Amino acid sequence: MRTLALYNRNRGILMILIVAAGAVLATGIWTVSSGVKYPTQEDAVLALPGCSLPMDATSARRVAAAWAGLLGFDVLIFALTLYKSAVEIRYGGSAIMRVLLRDGSIYFGIMSIATSCTLITFLAFGVRYSTF
Repeated sequence: MRTLALYNRNRGILMILIVAAGAVLATGIWTVSSGVKYPTQEDAVLALPGCSLPMDATSARRVAAAWAGLLGFDVLIFALTLYKSAVEIRYGGSAIMRVLLRDGSIYFGIMSIATSCTLITFLAFGVRYSTF
């Protein structure tokens, strides 16, 4: 909503956001409904305390694809905010644009680090327990 407000409710931006959100949603639905294999109770014993349950490599890649979609959506929102803030600041924009740019950058940095760590976890360690 904030990004759409920055662009004065531009219908083109709205369509870009709807298509991107739909793609992320479709990827998530595909991930959940495509047969992600969760371990049996015997396989769950292999998991370390406090860790997620292990899954096979194919399932891990599918779940990682859903997380990659979320990261892509965050990148899109940040890029749109960055562009609009840079344009406004260049032409003597207000202090609110500087605050939006600063706060958006901090939020984006934290969220992309967290999402990237999750992606790496699924991609690097999903093959560890491929005994199903």
